[in-house]
Amino acid sequence: MATCDALIASMDSKFAYDLWRPHHAIRLADTDGNPATLADPDWTALILSPRFPEYISNHASLTGAFMHTLARLLGDEATFTLSSPNYPFTWTFERFSDAADQVGEARIWAGIHYRHSCDIGQTVGQTVADYVLDNFLLPLR
Repeated sequence: MATCDALIASMDSKFAYDLWRPHHAIRLADTDGNPATLADPDWTALILSPRFPEYISNHASLTGAFMHTLARLLGDEATFTLSSPNYPFTWTFERFSDAADQVGEARIWAGIHYRHSCDIGQTVGQTVADYVLDNFLLPLR
């Protein structure tokens, strides 16, 4: 529930703010009206950027909501390992919050988001999770 609501909030912000991604900002920096920025037309991100506006990060919002929900329900300190058959590595975390932080870093390193977008996305996800947990996912009496 929190994850779906976080996605709605993040997608809504993307089309409200319509911020360009690093791919366009770096390649077209000479068109931004600021003479202090220089374009790098050969720059490319490590992964293909999604075809919708940048702000805020969906992935940071979703993971922020999901991991914050787990942390509130189970406690933040929980060792777990994530893996995928599509990637030749696993990643072990000692806290749910560490996994949420790693998602934001990965989006920045990949070249598809700015730090601010990931930080705000994670905060939005956590705020949505708190609202859902405090108002809807209440124990039965």
